[in-house]
Amino acid sequence: MVDRKSLPRLQFITGSNARLSHADEVREVCEAGVRFIQFREKHASVEGTKRMAETALAVARLYDAYFIVNDYIEVARDIGADGVHVGYEDATPTQAKEALGDEAIIGGTGNTFSHIERMYQQGVHYMGVGPFR
Repeated sequence: MVDRKSLPRLQFITGSNARLSHADEVREVCEAGVRFIQFREKHASVEGTKRMAETALAVARLYDAYFIVNDYIEVARDIGADGVHVGYEDATPTQAKEALGDEAIIGGTGNTFSHIERMYQQGVHYMGVGPFR
């Protein structure tokens, strides 16, 4: 079971960057000391996302960093990521736990107090909050 208190307090979220690939972003932030990475890709196919995530995960492993995948539970499972981050309009944290197991890190997004409350009740390990309404 993941201990919420053992997770790093700072998480870097990769993004579509014209200058750097996801893997290069992970390398740069890990060299700066970050040890909690969320892979986020919104513009590629599932297969493309999986290939990019695998490459970025390999870099994160070199630095012993936690690596989670945004939205794609199946990609997180297939590549052996540490977990997944789900938004309030995605799969539920409960569904993510069922697919990935009790050892997986499950994160959630909240933009309102009711989102945060619902995610907390479903057992997320951390919350990404904002913009808060």
